[in-house]
Amino acid sequence: EAVTALSIGLLNPGDEVIMPTPNWPNLYWTMKLLGACPVEVRLKEEQNMIMTAADIEKAITPKTRMVVLSSPGNPVGTTTSAEELKAIAELAVARDLIVVSDETYARLYYGETDVAPSIMSFPGMAERGISLGTFSKTYAMDGWRLGWAVCPEGEMFGEVNKSRYYISSCSNTFIQYGAVAALEGSQDCVAEMKELYQERLKVIVEGLQA
Repeated sequence: EAVTALSIGLLNPGDEVIMPTPNWPNLYWTMKLLGACPVEVRLKEEQNMIMTAADIEKAITPKTRMVVLSSPGNPVGTTTSAEELKAIAELAVARDLIVVSDETYARLYYGETDVAPSIMSFPGMAERGISLGTFSKTYAMDGWRLGWAVCPEGEMFGEVNKSRYYISSCSNTFIQYGAVAALEGSQDCVAEMKELYQERLKVIVEGLQA
């Protein structure tokens, strides 16, 4: 829903949107349905399946309007480093591009910190960055279909907010109460789920390496 709302509000037919591939299909097809032009950057194993600032710069044309990031990536699972995100942020500022950061899996991260690095922490992103998140993964609330888009104030927010209103005016009450309980309650369940996923990962990797 957030992807649809921001796409309707911020894109015109013919606008190009740079995104990695493989990607979450809803990103690609939402843009196509609205008449925008997805420009896919194929992820490479030798680059740890990361879309780099250099990759993005090569794909930019006069029609480029937006860059979509997914980190930790969906579906590949790799995480873009803070250094690379900083380079992408600087490029977006220099080329006047909107950045949409899909951070659905930010807390299901196995790096040195509890949360994956976010491009939203770098200069210029407060004015042109949109962060997407959801309760579906961190709190295992898949069927509840509740998430958020953090959008800059001003004209950009106004356009996205208008679009969103005509998609669905609000989430139903019990889902909102569930979200409050998830945020205000103990976060031990998140840590336990991460540990369980880590055990499953170990089994898969050992099996593949056997």
